[in-house]
Amino acid sequence: MENSRIPGEHFFTTSDNTALFYRHWPALQPGAKKVIVLFHRGHEHSGRLQHLVDELAMPDTAFYAWDARGHGKSSGPRGY
Repeated sequence: MENSRIPGEHFFTTSDNTALFYRHWPALQPGAKKVIVLFHRGHEHSGRLQHLVDELAMPDTAFYAWDARGHGKSSGPRGY
């Protein structure tokens, strides 16, 4: 898709020292104040949500999505 936003990729550390990965798609309009947090399905990761950011076509809105523990680039036991 030619209008795809490129997300920033980051980690944050939880209170139990688990590193969780998240993606941030900044708003395209300066000064935008809207934010949507997206959740991936149980067996997926945040990268699978790119199409929603593109299809919603909300340039005045920032989007965030993280990989749950054990999914995608987040640490934690795999396979549950």
